[in-house]
Amino acid sequence: MKRFFLLVLCIFATSCTGGGSCAGKKEVAALPDTFIWNLYSDPKSIDPGLVQENSGSDVGVQLFEGLTEYHPETNEPVPALATSSDVSSDGLLYTFHLRQDAKWSNGDPVTAHDFEYSWKRALDPKTGSYYASYFYIIKGGQEFNEGKNTDGNSVMVKALDDVTLQVTLKHPAHYFPQMIAYPAYRPVHRKTVETFGDKWTHPEHIVSNGPYKLVSWEVQKEMVAEKNPYYWDAQNVRINRIRFLLIEERETALKKHLEGSAHYTDDIPTLKIPTLKSNPHYHDAIQLATYYYSINTKKKPFDDVRVRQALAMSIEREKITNVLQQGYPTRNLVPPGIPGYTTAKGLSFNPEKARQLLSEAGFQDPKTLKVTLSYNTNENHKLIAEMVQNMWKENLGVEAELYNQEWKSHLKNVEEGNYEVGRFTWIGDYVDPLTFLEITTTASTQNYSKWSNPVYDDLVLVQSGKERDPKKRFELLQQAEEMMLEQAPLIPLYHYGRPLLLDPRVKGFYGNLQDMHPVKFAWFEEEK
Repeated sequence: MKRFFLLVLCIFATSCTGGGSCAGKKEVAALPDTFIWNLYSDPKSIDPGLVQENSGSDVGVQLFEGLTEYHPETNEPVPALATSSDVSSDGLLYTFHLRQDAKWSNGDPVTAHDFEYSWKRALDPKTGSYYASYFYIIKGGQEFNEGKNTDGNSVMVKALDDVTLQVTLKHPAHYFPQMIAYPAYRPVHRKTVETFGDKWTHPEHIVSNGPYKLVSWEVQKEMVAEKNPYYWDAQNVRINRIRFLLIEERETALKKHLEGSAHYTDDIPTLKIPTLKSNPHYHDAIQLATYYYSINTKKKPFDDVRVRQALAMSIEREKITNVLQQGYPTRNLVPPGIPGYTTAKGLSFNPEKARQLLSEAGFQDPKTLKVTLSYNTNENHKLIAEMVQNMWKENLGVEAELYNQEWKSHLKNVEEGNYEVGRFTWIGDYVDPLTFLEITTTASTQNYSKWSNPVYDDLVLVQSGKERDPKKRFELLQQAEEMMLEQAPLIPLYHYGRPLLLDPRVKGFYGNLQDMHPVKFAWFEEEK
């Protein structure tokens, strides 16, 4: 057995750029104890077992804490509720040792049994967890989630006692300590869940174990979280309150920030970026994230790979990012920058070849191909959809109809297969190609294209899991990525950069690769 991580927690705080406040004259309210975050939209859920979008994760990271936590700058895993862990020589058995002073926001102790219950709950098909497949790395997890084994004890996560959790993986995964920092792996309070059902996350009921507790939620207005006095490290949490502003209109949110009514704003209107780059609040952080269009391969004619390839090969990604003035054009699903991994080569822009493929697929007259392109309400999504619509018309002669919906309706229709081409973003859950390539495997709940290839599944889920040599493992994953991109069940458009505004008085809060921001590490510091 070997020690996995040290019993230390070092947070390296560096100064933000420049001095001075924004152009507005209004002072930020309630300083220095309230951090105001422009969250934009209400989360669909903040239940760790049901969270699925950025807003839910952003709030959940503040309210719940897992065995490990994200370092605020690097997103590397640091000790949280587990002070240490041991790993077997074959990399399959993890034994986590929990701190004995951890408590829920009602004073109950946080135990290893909470984690066993929560992880099995996320895998229970009755729960309907969006991230159920994320737990498939645990031995017995996939079989239980798919109903092949209805005995929860078959899932190899077990509390040996109140402070010892043992987990058996189905294959070695050096990134497992980072995986368990993800919001879906954070525990829930069993008694509260079973008492209040789907209302357990309401402010009047919720019990959480993180540095903050939810005290109010006004739909389409704001959520407020206050410091949890029972949190094990409460004395080192320097910000007492977080206000999440739920303002869907980005121009309005930006105005509030520039007036001094918010400290952190990240979804900045594209056309405002050039004028904001000289602002001391402005930063641009590279993201482990890809913007892409999913194609419903179960609907004709999109079951024909030639049609999908033609659509992919007629889009000029560089024009999109030039107009957006952000992001990095790509033909790949996996972003660059993962140490040791060489990204695959996707389909190049080639309108002549695209027209040929379309003709071979039976569309000698491109106008006979009708495409509906769906996206959720957002100015950038609309702008991108309009550009792609024009590219398909100019480069292919194909007419596309645009269909705009609010997020929840868009997601519901895509999940039910009621779409043809739909906009999505995937944000990596850990720094490894697998976090991207898993979403196009047959069993993944995020495989909206419904594309299925047993060879691809074997490379991603079986062979790469068995391979202990990191270089050879990455070669297998690269082979899988090339295969998938050639089949075009999705069309990658660009990798994200994250333009953001952060009040220079806020320290210990950074733009980072995974866009995870535990406010517990942040503090206010008056400018000199």
